[in-house]
Amino acid sequence: MSSSISSSDHLPAEDIGPQPSAESLARERRFALWSCLAAPVLAAAILPVTSKYLLYAIYLTPAEGPVSWEPRNFTRQALALSAFIAAAPLVWLACLEIQRSILRLNRLPKLPWGALLAVAAVLGSAPLLTAPRVRWFFVEWCKIRTPNPSFARNTLFWEQRNFESAGSADGRPKIGLVGSSQVYAGFDLAQLAAGIPHSSVEKNCLAGFGPVQYPMLIGRLDERDFSAVVCMISAFDMFREDELPVNRLCWSANARGLQRLLSIMPNKTVWRERSGAGDLAFSCCCPMWRLREHFHRTSLEYWWDVSKPPERAAANGELVLAISVRLDEAKDSIRRNVQRTEYVDVNFDAFRLFARHLCDKGITLIVFEGQLHPDLEPIYPKKFRTETVERMKEMAQSVGFDYVVREDLPPLNISDFADGYHVNEAGRQKLTHALVRICQEKSGTAVDEASVANP
Repeated sequence: MSSSISSSDHLPAEDIGPQPSAESLARERRFALWSCLAAPVLAAAILPVTSKYLLYAIYLTPAEGPVSWEPRNFTRQALALSAFIAAAPLVWLACLEIQRSILRLNRLPKLPWGALLAVAAVLGSAPLLTAPRVRWFFVEWCKIRTPNPSFARNTLFWEQRNFESAGSADGRPKIGLVGSSQVYAGFDLAQLAAGIPHSSVEKNCLAGFGPVQYPMLIGRLDERDFSAVVCMISAFDMFREDELPVNRLCWSANARGLQRLLSIMPNKTVWRERSGAGDLAFSCCCPMWRLREHFHRTSLEYWWDVSKPPERAAANGELVLAISVRLDEAKDSIRRNVQRTEYVDVNFDAFRLFARHLCDKGITLIVFEGQLHPDLEPIYPKKFRTETVERMKEMAQSVGFDYVVREDLPPLNISDFADGYHVNEAGRQKLTHALVRICQEKSGTAVDEASVANP
């Protein structure tokens, strides 16, 4: 008995031919055919519903009024979605026909076709995501679902080239205020435009803007066609980086900018940061990877509108780039982050590259020495500030830009700061007036005191 049980002669033969796959394919094809018949009816039925509720689903905008079946109330977005629903089964059926032909031929190489098609789909998204109309809708979608304020939200305004400005639309000089939230909080656009006749002033700022971001953003800043650029650099900027900030660079990654950045980094640093450099390189050619943080956030926080500004900013109608922190928190942050690393030289070289690019194009560059709350600066070594000033003075002389140290600016006191990093209205008035004076001196005209104080 045992021999008959163990014998393989009595077991049914295993069918490993293509028949099961062909049967499964036939069933799927029948289902796809029925879907092709039902899709137009379904698309027509949901058209009025999507016309009413699609914008709510995308932008969380309240929908008003009843569902309308009148064609004049159908939106283009709803028509596009309905057309996609109607066409999807046809695409599915076409893919099944191709698969059936391949199965009959049985000549397809054994390759990971699923993975290859996924990579091709991601890379093929580049033309779609870079189309102006698609980019605009994507950014508006993300704004609703991105905390305000935050670095990620700042980058969305850069994607739209949506910058705060004042003065004549085509005015000259066109002045760009470029840098971190310290630059953003440090100058009043309306007063600058009023104090510099026929000018146009624009803020191109990001929370956490560091020196290594300047080379990556040269192309975007060239688009703005500035005749003058104003920056603010301090020891806090030059001595706080200890690794390649991939998360702050990837959103703006471009091949020319990455080449510029890697060219100023020592070879051993590039090798140590090879994973980050590879991440940025892939971001250059794949918009979906470059914008991955936004895709991740909007998929996980789809139904939450987190775009409301802080209560104080909402009450005053002002925009903010960074969350204010208490003085003790700022002190702890400086103790942890401000230190000498090999990135100090990279930071200086990055800003030198940026400054030389502007000066070679004939763009006036004015750099203010940045300042922190008076209670913060004693925390890090005084020699950091001394080294920063000396190196920036040497850079200004060799490259050809204007560097303004704090001794040449109105003194900023404790009462001039809103928090550890940003000035308040009083401090903003002082820095704005100082910049107007410098611009007037360079243009050879007198300062209109009344217009600066009361634009």
